[in-house]
Amino acid sequence: MAITPHVDYALDSQLPQEGLMRGVREICRRLLPEWASLSDADVEVTTVTGGISNALYKAAPTGSLEPVLCRLYGLNTDRFINRDHEVATMQLVSQHGFGTEVLGTFTSGRLEAFLPQKCLSPAQLKDSRIAAAIAVALQRFHSIPAPGPRTTNTPFKRIHEWLDITEGFTFKDAQKQAEFEAFDLADLRRRVQQVERACAAVGSPTVLAHNDLLAGNVMVSDAFLAAGTVAGESTAASPVSTTSARNDMTFIDFEYVDWAPRGYDWGNHFNEYAGFDGDYTQYPSDEEAGAFLRAYLAAEAGVAPAEISADAVADAVAEANLYALASHQYWGAWCFLQAQWSLLDFDYLEYARVRWAECAARSEAFLAAAAQRFPVQEGA
Repeated sequence: MAITPHVDYALDSQLPQEGLMRGVREICRRLLPEWASLSDADVEVTTVTGGISNALYKAAPTGSLEPVLCRLYGLNTDRFINRDHEVATMQLVSQHGFGTEVLGTFTSGRLEAFLPQKCLSPAQLKDSRIAAAIAVALQRFHSIPAPGPRTTNTPFKRIHEWLDITEGFTFKDAQKQAEFEAFDLADLRRRVQQVERACAAVGSPTVLAHNDLLAGNVMVSDAFLAAGTVAGESTAASPVSTTSARNDMTFIDFEYVDWAPRGYDWGNHFNEYAGFDGDYTQYPSDEEAGAFLRAYLAAEAGVAPAEISADAVADAVAEANLYALASHQYWGAWCFLQAQWSLLDFDYLEYARVRWAECAARSEAFLAAAAQRFPVQEGA
């Protein structure tokens, strides 16, 4: 793989907005030779909204040069995100039609080619045509040949590690401390172990998983939104090129890409129908989830969706729903770390409460359905 340019430049995320904008321009000049002579007046910098981990800025120069995205890493996110691994992952998946090009890195972030597509909204995830397209694209992502041992740290090893770290937390802010003490960490661990045992019975295949496929990480073209066909739809006889697939729909943000059970990526994506507002009334019904998973399984088998059996779909729905519980636990534990370390303006403890509460609300039904299709062996 090509060597990614790097400059030792630390941009402080706590600078006033004007200082941040100047820093973004300076990084662009240092990393991009064709930008070296541009003045601050030649480059418009605007904030890009989206996730709750990093700060994003679009730098658009005057003239014929293309805009770029500056990603400023969230404070202390390097404690649980390997940035070198993330950049290597971006380079790998880009060869298979996903994401964008890494133009360079700096001490506290990186520059990426700016994608012209638009990100989806949570409401759009339920559109049947869009859902089928995401399913096909996700199956293609899961099929990317990646080097290294297939060690599955996601979700459960990470959850246990993060809860271990959380045990030692205290908050200087009295209200935050009170909110944190409302969580019974021993009970949360018990719930994690229960879901982990159930998931072990499923035997979900290990894949290269995105692990953070929220609406904002799915990018689509205007042409796709206006068209009536499914982006990236293919059969074994009519494969789609990585270029055409990327132009229609692509995924971004590969911070959490890891070997993981296939069902975890499914269930995590279904949870994202709720958006950051946590409206879990939008979680897909069995019928909606089944249509998504039928499209995925058909793409995997290289057949028409109608050829996938009802039993295979029902198994997949139970698998996805079970791992949706693990997804709540993963992000619920992650929120504790962010509440302690992040300086972004987001109520992580409230979001943790929402995720653990939704996990509890769904557990009985999802565990029972999984037990019917994937009985837990005695002694497991």
